[in-house]
Amino acid sequence: MHDLLRSLAHHIAGDECFVGDARAFENKITSSSSSSLIKLRRLSIVDKKLETIPDFIMEQTSLRTLSFFHTPLIRDLPRDLFRKLRSLRVLNLRETAINNLPTFLGDLVHLKTLDISNTSIREIPESIGNLRNLQFLLLENCEYMHNLPNGVVGLINLRVLDVENVPHDGLPVGIGRLEQLHSLWGFVANGSEGCIFGVGEDDREQEHKGHQHRRFCTLKELKSLSQLRYLIIQNLERVSNRDEARAATLKAKPHLLYLDMHWALANNTSEVQQPRANDYEEEDIRRIGEVFEELCPPPCIEILRINDYFGREFPNWLMTPSSSSFRNLRRLELKNCALYQQIPPLGMLPQLDYVWINGASAVLRIGPEFLVLAGGRAGGQKTDSCFSSYFPKLEQLGFKNMPNWEEWRWQSEEDNRTTSLLPSLKSLGIDRCPKLRSLPESLLCHATALKKLYIAGAHSLREIQNLPSLTELILISNSNLERVSNLPALKFLRIHHCEKLKVVEGVDAMEHILLHNREGSLPDWLVGAGEEQSCFPSLHKLTLKNRICRRGLPDWPLIR
Repeated sequence: MHDLLRSLAHHIAGDECFVGDARAFENKITSSSSSSLIKLRRLSIVDKKLETIPDFIMEQTSLRTLSFFHTPLIRDLPRDLFRKLRSLRVLNLRETAINNLPTFLGDLVHLKTLDISNTSIREIPESIGNLRNLQFLLLENCEYMHNLPNGVVGLINLRVLDVENVPHDGLPVGIGRLEQLHSLWGFVANGSEGCIFGVGEDDREQEHKGHQHRRFCTLKELKSLSQLRYLIIQNLERVSNRDEARAATLKAKPHLLYLDMHWALANNTSEVQQPRANDYEEEDIRRIGEVFEELCPPPCIEILRINDYFGREFPNWLMTPSSSSFRNLRRLELKNCALYQQIPPLGMLPQLDYVWINGASAVLRIGPEFLVLAGGRAGGQKTDSCFSSYFPKLEQLGFKNMPNWEEWRWQSEEDNRTTSLLPSLKSLGIDRCPKLRSLPESLLCHATALKKLYIAGAHSLREIQNLPSLTELILISNSNLERVSNLPALKFLRIHHCEKLKVVEGVDAMEHILLHNREGSLPDWLVGAGEEQSCFPSLHKLTLKNRICRRGLPDWPLIR
């Protein structure tokens, strides 16, 4: 089907488009009339062996689109490439090995898209400021680029600027002039007057940062970018005070759908896996909490990600959310926010369908406050303690790397009878939470849509039971798990390193069991599984390490 569609596309495009390797294109040139070459508008070269851009490509002066795919050996661009292909609208050099752009880049005055992501580019010529028609500038994962040219602020029609995973110290002063921007990936925050301000750094450390005398834009320049829909902000630990954060006016952005905020871990080293309070100065912890308080997203936000925040408490706007303040929020991710002790109350958010909490190492317990703030308040207003439904649309919930989490209890017995909890939950994941002792009874009673349960590294968990809708269960390295029972809809069970598991029962619908790293005899709970009257009457497939046994085949008696 793919080849048929490709042939159809070629037929429709006729002489205006070519996709293939360099040699095939050269053959096309030599066999075609000059009139057909004049019609060529879009050229895509797919050639793993191509090392340089040949002259016969640069002679195609009518080109509007030039793209290179799977060409990792191209290192240098011809000096006069841009002078000859002045009509280009789209230039895609993604994932090539180029490390420079000719200074004549500014001659491409019609260019609308420039993609040099995942290359070894070190700098962009200042002449880029001449590209007033440029709408998409994509520089993602350019790991050798440390600064953007000042000319970028002249790209008045720019819609998308992607500098995510680029080790730059900041964007040039004047980015706020790009009022057409709707996507800004990788905005690096800086302190007062655009100076680099690091957590826990002394003057000597800051002197060794490259380009220390250059000024960069601050959060204030986000104020004029009212069209933003997607925004990633990095290095928020550099922001000097709450006034600078307030100047960004994030709450007033009427179109913002996606917000991803990053702080840097202490000393910015990979050795700090789980930050601790003594990794930071108390003044830094206090300051960053005040800064975060001023970075409230607008009510239209749909996806919110918070990474490496090292405050002890989340801001009030997250700890007292209401159904109106975040009425459109669908996805929330909290990653490596290691000092806070209380999970935000999220149960009343009407559209929330995905929650992922990773690295909350200071959390000891999760209780009813995860549903609604203690005292029945949300958004500063008193709420009905018997709210009709908590997490009404949540489909995926996950917890990971929470080494001190021991207790999970959500509702009182009275609430269990009167309130709907997690009615839409389909998937639950628990990974590397070694002290968690049990799943909450309220989850077992109310999560009637739960289909998939993944539990790994929960070494204090002893039993999993009474989940009537569960169809898939994955258990990995739960060293004290002893019992799995009363899962009447379960069809697939995967077990890896759960040596103390002794009982698996009440799983009459089981069709497939997968055991990893199993050699020699079967576990006691599985002996006799192949018999007609076993506790696995529906079982027809058993996978043992690299061997698959199926009911009705000669090897099936091996599991009797």
